[in-house]
Amino acid sequence: MKLGIPRFGLYSDVIKAFLESLGIDVIMAPKITRDIIKAGVANSSDFFCFPFKYTLGQEIWCLEQGATDLIFYNSCGICRLKHYHQIQELTLKELGYHFKMNVATRKNLLKMIRQLGHISRLQAYRRLKGVYSEIRAIEARTYRFLPTRDLKIGIVGEIGCYSADMEILTDRGWRLFKDLDKEDKVLQVDPQTLEMTFVTPGLIYSSWYKGEMIHFKGMQIDLMVTPNHRMLYEGSYKRRRKIKRADELPFGSYIFKAGEWQGGEIEVKHFGPITLTPKQYCKFMGIWLAEGCVSSPDYREKDSCGRAKGGYRKRYYVFITQKKPEVRAKIEELLKEIGITIDYNDYSKSAAGSYSQTTLKTALNIPSSHLVFPGG
Repeated sequence: MKLGIPRFGLYSDVIKAFLESLGIDVIMAPKITRDIIKAGVANSSDFFCFPFKYTLGQEIWCLEQGATDLIFYNSCGICRLKHYHQIQELTLKELGYHFKMNVATRKNLLKMIRQLGHISRLQAYRRLKGVYSEIRAIEARTYRFLPTRDLKIGIVGEIGCYSADMEILTDRGWRLFKDLDKEDKVLQVDPQTLEMTFVTPGLIYSSWYKGEMIHFKGMQIDLMVTPNHRMLYEGSYKRRRKIKRADELPFGSYIFKAGEWQGGEIEVKHFGPITLTPKQYCKFMGIWLAEGCVSSPDYREKDSCGRAKGGYRKRYYVFITQKKPEVRAKIEELLKEIGITIDYNDYSKSAAGSYSQTTLKTALNIPSSHLVFPGG
């Protein structure tokens, strides 16, 4: 067997040496030349991407040099790379070449090495581990200027997404993913500490998608993602936090629905003559979000004789509805402490023209120490 392989950039010599150590006669394509590009372009559709064309040109060169087998990698992802070997094999056989196409995937790589080198599973594993160490050493020498932890690579076609009807928590409240804009800050979680913070997304990606979706649904969680979406989870056995594709999560995994909230500092709030301490402000916001609303009927000033004067202007009324005596007593105690005048109305009256609640950004950033108070 003579195995023809395209070049693999910085790793070409390491991969060639590895295959030769298995006793394989390797024919590696040379660096890209004008002739290789011309051969690939001449036998490809106009709309195929350039990497497809020059790898096809390299395979033609290998077959011309006497290769009986070719090897190519299948990413098994959304990227079109996973189709290269199929289309290239059909193209080359239509051109009259006789060969065997060996397709390497993440799942069959160890098995393929065993078959090519006629070695045991343990030997194949050890040799593959050695190659991996050499590749890591090459990367460490080549990319010294950029620590691995700071390396962020985005591949078009491999971006995992949520379904359009999913909601995400922003500093303006819950919003549909499709309604996000560059002004929004979204809640993120640190996979190491589980600390939650609001951040501005570096990119909002939206595209049409037709295919399988994975639906995670339980008593306290309901989300739908594409199969390649990266998920933070915890194993059911060792309880270690990991990140994997949605379609690769082990059975019995735990998906996090919450994290550790720290929040920011709340300053003393001034509303006209009313001053609220951080604790008072947090208590009032909790009451208002649970039981309150705002109404703004038109109001026209009158003179000392009761005659209307001037134009209309807005007045805002805050309504808090509560029927239980013990809870109402706590609300009254807080409002009197703040210095707010209380007007009592019949419970059955409607607050006509009331506004729907919009959670203030300050309220969303309340520190965890102010979220729960003993005694309500």
